[in-house]
Amino acid sequence: MLTPFLEEEKFVKLWRRLDPEEKERFPALVVGVSDSIRQEALNRGINLDKEIEEGRLMRSVVELVTTDVLARVLTQPTDQPTAADGAMVLPNGELAYQSVAT
Repeated sequence: MLTPFLEEEKFVKLWRRLDPEEKERFPALVVGVSDSIRQEALNRGINLDKEIEEGRLMRSVVELVTTDVLARVLTQPTDQPTAADGAMVLPNGELAYQSVAT
């Protein structure tokens, strides 16, 4: 398993303090979000971990993308069905959202 792009401490600094339920969900969510971002990049022929390691992509950019997606997930109501939306990292490093029909 690859390391998530973001630790809880950094997420709190970039967004806000987590409530107890969010703290409990955070470890699983950050792994899923990090893997989703990696997969979307890999689908476009980009290995984000390698790009970061080799200095072609700043880690802070990926941390901000991860924070953005996690914040959106955490603000979604958990007591009702929601639309399935996917996030993807474009080759230029921007985050794009794609609606997925259910």
